[in-house]
Amino acid sequence: MPCGERAALAVADVLRDHLASLRLSAEQAKAVAHILACRTGRLGGHLAVCDRCGYNQFAYHSCRDRHCPRCGSLDQALWAEAQLQHLLPISYFHLGFTIPESLRPFFLGPDRANAFEALFSASSETILEVAAHQGIRPGVLAVLHTWTQKQETHPHTHCFVTGGGLGQDGFLHRRRYLFPIKLLRHVFKIKLLQKLRPPALTAAPRVAPR
Repeated sequence: MPCGERAALAVADVLRDHLASLRLSAEQAKAVAHILACRTGRLGGHLAVCDRCGYNQFAYHSCRDRHCPRCGSLDQALWAEAQLQHLLPISYFHLGFTIPESLRPFFLGPDRANAFEALFSASSETILEVAAHQGIRPGVLAVLHTWTQKQETHPHTHCFVTGGGLGQDGFLHRRRYLFPIKLLRHVFKIKLLQKLRPPALTAAPRVAPR
């Protein structure tokens, strides 16, 4: 390394220095253990040898955990590139749906899989229902995130939505804004709360006329 240059700081270095002060769930602790072991002797390695010149190079194995920045960055880039072929030559909007802190216990218990499904369903149904009342059917790509950048539990969805949708007269564009945020917030709140309740207490929500 040239004189005066500093080695690049990795997430594993930060975790190694502050791990004792972190309060982690079992899932987070498992991910951290993978990140700390990634590309170290803990996971072993393999020796690549050129069959022509005999040059050899040893490389440690990767953890392949989706939360690992070393492994996940490549997977993320490949996934993003694969999605480009599905995009239409139109504008897109980024919508985020999150939950208040008071509802987080639903996403930490043994029934959290159903809670995540409720969050996904409420997000997509909100977009499609509000759009339907405006006479369009948009395309939606949704991704679930469960943590913040500080590794705090915070379930939320990111939705990539077409700037408009199919209507009776073809594709109707939305360029400046997609839907009223107050209406989205109102419908999403009703849908999510109903999905988190016992089935006997659930009733079909309605979008208030504008």
